[in-house]
Amino acid sequence: MMEKLNEILKQFSEERNSALYKTVEEFARTASGNGDSITQIDYKRVFSESKTIGLLIDSATGNILDANDGALNYYGYSAREMLSMKISEINILSEDEIAAEIQKAKTQKRNYFLFRHRLKNGEVRNVEVYSHPVNTKTGIILHSVIFDIEEKVKARYEANRFQTAVEQSPTSVVITDLDGTIEYVNPKFAELTGYTVEEAIGENPRILKSEKTSPEVYKEMWETIASGNVWTGEFINKHKNGTHFWERATMAPLFQEGKHIGYIAIKENITSRKEDEFRVAELNHELEVNLEELNSAYEELNVINEKLNESNEILKTEREQFLSLLNSITEPIYVADKHTYEILFANQAVNEVVGHNISGEKCFRALQNNDEPCSFCKHDEIFTKNKSCYWEHFNESLKKDFYIIDRPIRWVDGRQAHFQLAIDVSKLKEVEKELRQAKQDLTNRSKELEELNATKDKFFSIISHDLKNPFNAIMGFSNFLYTKIDKYDKETIKQYAGNIYKSSRNSYKLLQNLLEWAGSQMNRTKFDPGLFKLSHLVDECITGLYSQILEKNIRTDVQIPPELEAYGDVNMINTILRNLISNAIKFSHKGGKIEIGALEKNKNIIISVKDFGVGMPNETQKKLFKISEKVTTPGTNQEKGTGLGLLLSKEFITKHGGKIKVQSQEGKGSEFFVYLPRP
Repeated sequence: MMEKLNEILKQFSEERNSALYKTVEEFARTASGNGDSITQIDYKRVFSESKTIGLLIDSATGNILDANDGALNYYGYSAREMLSMKISEINILSEDEIAAEIQKAKTQKRNYFLFRHRLKNGEVRNVEVYSHPVNTKTGIILHSVIFDIEEKVKARYEANRFQTAVEQSPTSVVITDLDGTIEYVNPKFAELTGYTVEEAIGENPRILKSEKTSPEVYKEMWETIASGNVWTGEFINKHKNGTHFWERATMAPLFQEGKHIGYIAIKENITSRKEDEFRVAELNHELEVNLEELNSAYEELNVINEKLNESNEILKTEREQFLSLLNSITEPIYVADKHTYEILFANQAVNEVVGHNISGEKCFRALQNNDEPCSFCKHDEIFTKNKSCYWEHFNESLKKDFYIIDRPIRWVDGRQAHFQLAIDVSKLKEVEKELRQAKQDLTNRSKELEELNATKDKFFSIISHDLKNPFNAIMGFSNFLYTKIDKYDKETIKQYAGNIYKSSRNSYKLLQNLLEWAGSQMNRTKFDPGLFKLSHLVDECITGLYSQILEKNIRTDVQIPPELEAYGDVNMINTILRNLISNAIKFSHKGGKIEIGALEKNKNIIISVKDFGVGMPNETQKKLFKISEKVTTPGTNQEKGTGLGLLLSKEFITKHGGKIKVQSQEGKGSEFFVYLPRP
């Protein structure tokens, strides 16, 4: 802090050094013109009657030899008191430090100093001192002229503090002259656009123009600010690297002593918000409103900064206006120390939510009622990455959802801190939850409708095509027999009768599956599970399919323990086995083999039906159990099917809480596995 004050004092000294030097030089010339002593007339003219604060100091002892009226009035001592004092009783430096500074002035190695002097009332003030050595008979006397610079130090300190706020602003700040030439940009501008501060100064903001913003927007902007009004709007600008970004800007004319001197723009990168605005439109609206208020606050800060040198009283008033503006924002805002978590500033909205003024408290204690820093906080992340964080949090203490904007800043006293804006999105969260549920309900309903539509299409396809064809064959062959039986021999008649039988058998099988499937879809199929001998059920299925097995000379190999009991609906399991064995016969070559097995494993009865026939490709396997897919492959003897049997099998095994799988390879056959859970 002292280094900062010294820097400010040096700046002030340059403004006054010339006049100060002339005053002391005048005294020095007068004193040296009389040889060994100072004349009464010159002493009175140069020293006693001077309106500045003046002291004569013995360079050897540090005693105050004389003090003019200006010094007596300033320090508050009488002449008697002052002439009995040492300079160390006024200067707050140590005796050794004062001796060193006197030596520098005495040898003329240095004649200008920045000190802090203590008045009689105990007040310590910042002063600048010009000391000039004067040779006398008794030794070297230091003539010191003192100027009080306390008020200007404070004013400059305030100015630097608000300038720091602008430099560390989370928004981009640009100042141009009347022609639009850039005169100032803050570091955030460089971060946002990719142009360094040096590259931006002297350019026109049109270097960011992307041709993606309507010319009407620029026209409206210039008309608004040229007429002396504030304009707020959005641009699609171009980064130095050629990428595009959305930017929200507030622009206003700048005036100095009533004269229009240029324009100021406060801009924010809203690319992420734009990308998400359809998803969280209401939240973005609230954010834009609050960001506009923040931009207005930063604009007010810049106005204050421009007027700092006019009056300390004006500076104080405008600072109060800025704090009042932050307090007027309806969303909670607070600033907390990086290391101690102490709340350095809290606006009125925070205090109203919590119920009391929380300034000076630990943020985790005041806002979350925690004894330690909150684990969910982005505190460490924002300081490590030195960038803003945007996140959501449910406050357990307040029972509310908040959208948080958290940014690292440098506080007015130099401390690192984080600036946090919290927006209450509790109502928005409720709406989002309702929308998600509605969307899920619509998705589920849509899926149900798709399945129903696929079921309808499948049903009509079977009736209109698959069921119609066998009856056409039956009627055709029957008609031949009816009309021309006398013309055919016994073998031909037997052949036609066999064809009628095959078509009838296929029609019966199709009708059987169709009726079972329709009953399942209409929830008319009763689920009546119980224990049964699996080997007996397999024997019944093989017996029912014996004619098909005999026709293709298929050998069946059943490997099921006679004592193995399964639990399930016998009719449904019978349908599953009948369809799987029938398919195995259909796709086996004449003289082929079918293997049927079962075992108990991991609380499941695993039934397998394996053939060594034509097999199927992976693409077909993926479609087998989907109602929306059409999978009908002729058998090795050109047997036809609808794919309905496998759909029915999957549905029935699902009712048991089980599953069905397939393994197949083209040219090597297929194996189906049914997993039937044990009770």
